Amino acid sequence: MKQFYFLILLTFGFAFLGIAQNTVTVNASATQNGYANVFFTDGNFAFGSPWGIPDLKTVVDAGANSLTLQPNFNNYGDGTDAFWVDQTTGLGNKTFEGNTYVEDNTLVGSELIFEGYVSSYTISPDYQVLAFIKVFNADFSFLKQENFEITTTGNFSVSYTNVEASDAVVQYGFQVIGLNANPTNEAALGSVVVGEPVAPDLVELPVTFESATANYNVIGFGGVDPAVETNPDQTGINTSNTVVRSTKTAGAEFWGGAEMSLDAPIDFSASEVISIKTWSPKADIPVRLKLEDGLGGFVELDVNTTVTNEWETLTWDFSGQTAGMDFNKVVIFFEFVPGLGGDGSSYYYDDIEVVVFPTPSLPITLEEDVNPYFQDFNGSDTQIITNPYQEGGNTSAEVAQNIVPANTSFAGVSFSVQTIDISQGKTFNLDVRTILPDASILLKLENTVNGTSIEREIVVAEVNQWENITFDFGTEADATYDKVTLFMYFNSSATVTRVAYWDNLEQNLNDLVELPVTFESATANYNVIGFEGAESAVVANPDASGENTSDTVVETTKTEGSAFFAGTAMTLDVAIDFSESESISIKTWSPK
Repeated sequence: MKQFYFLILLTFGFAFLGIAQNTVTVNASATQNGYANVFFTDGNFAFGSPWGIPDLKTVVDAGANSLTLQPNFNNYGDGTDAFWVDQTTGLGNKTFEGNTYVEDNTLVGSELIFEGYVSSYTISPDYQVLAFIKVFNADFSFLKQENFEITTTGNFSVSYTNVEASDAVVQYGFQVIGLNANPTNEAALGSVVVGEPVAPDLVELPVTFESATANYNVIGFGGVDPAVETNPDQTGINTSNTVVRSTKTAGAEFWGGAEMSLDAPIDFSASEVISIKTWSPKADIPVRLKLEDGLGGFVELDVNTTVTNEWETLTWDFSGQTAGMDFNKVVIFFEFVPGLGGDGSSYYYDDIEVVVFPTPSLPITLEEDVNPYFQDFNGSDTQIITNPYQEGGNTSAEVAQNIVPANTSFAGVSFSVQTIDISQGKTFNLDVRTILPDASILLKLENTVNGTSIEREIVVAEVNQWENITFDFGTEADATYDKVTLFMYFNSSATVTRVAYWDNLEQNLNDLVELPVTFESATANYNVIGFEGAESAVVANPDASGENTSDTVVETTKTEGSAFFAGTAMTLDVAIDFSESESISIKTWSPK
């Protein structure tokens, strides 16, 4: 007889009244028993008997550490025995309860937890599968049984706490209950595969509801009945398997909703926008999203649905509202209309996530597909709008409008950008239009990895017209930055709300050092370096005559005592292209 085993993990401790607590888990390494209880189809008991594990039918895979539970097939035979087979329908004629279990009486007198993991659940709905703990008295005349009904994949746990002095026998294992079956239907009737428990996935954004081990624990309140279920409409933008159903039952409170706790707080460092896929039988109804921090702090916003009976993505923008709070609970209210009770409508939602926007690179023209994600602070409000003043120095179609509230000195906007390397250019230009004279504009560049930053402030000369201003970081050391912050009306606490417009933030890049090299560029970093006693520098041409009348050349002085191999090195930004020729020419001037 094939045997299945369980590993017993004993965690001794003391609970109420000093009773020990033990935990056992599925494992293919210890003695396994089989037993069958057989019932007539009217429910009356026929008989019970020990049963071979392979005949129940239970399949053990020690290598995979798994147990496969199936309906019973071995009693069907050739289908001619009327006790086991209904001769009219051809179906099994008995309800067969197959028990696969470990018996371990060293556990008597202790509380017990039996745990495992269901990795596959394909068994026919005509069969019931239970994980159980059974405790008998000495003569088996009295039974206490705790069950966990297995209906899907994921971890399971059964607990026994009713410890009594009469306890004498402890068994734990599985039952498969249903008609004995025709073995030709084995594949169609499916199975349940169980093994040792696995660590549950954390419930953290993004939440897809697809994990078999995560404890989503969606809880309804105010008359709302939620559940994690199979996606009823796997079309359009959401073909995933699993979603949350949220039914607003008839008469439910208008504020009824569904809440879900998170194992990790929401990370808003990259974005403060949350998106959720929703399915609603009604269009243009408000869906309220509330985020709570567990300490009384919360933020909430309403967004309306736009379609009926199809999936759509709704977004809630909490920009400027999340600082200083760690949100660990998500609450969703459908049709949040004061005074309007529930009518039994079912709504669905899925894929809760922080929207991380693509990071643009300079120049920022606001005309591209990838625009900045603005993170305003201190009351600043920045939006991309159609250019209301397409004139003068800026006739572009789109600009940024920045509203600075009254009595605010340091309202600004930040946004992430692709790496800015100021060794490639240390001046930046910006088109700006202000409504007040002498407005101060501050540009700050930040490195979010090491925390360094540089900034420059410019006072505009014009009012109510576009002006191109330049920020010069020429005295700063070479470094890289990945975040831009702009302050309009910096350090100015006017008593009125102020509007400013900006556009076309760009870095003035140095010319590349590549062949041909003329040494005439004002921005290229030639970086000629002398070595072994040679001194080299880019200087004015001391002899602008003959074949070289250019303004700028390299002077190399081979100082007294320098090595015979002293020379000058210069790094190129672009490799030399020898595809057309492998000869190089250089104009030289020598006293010898």
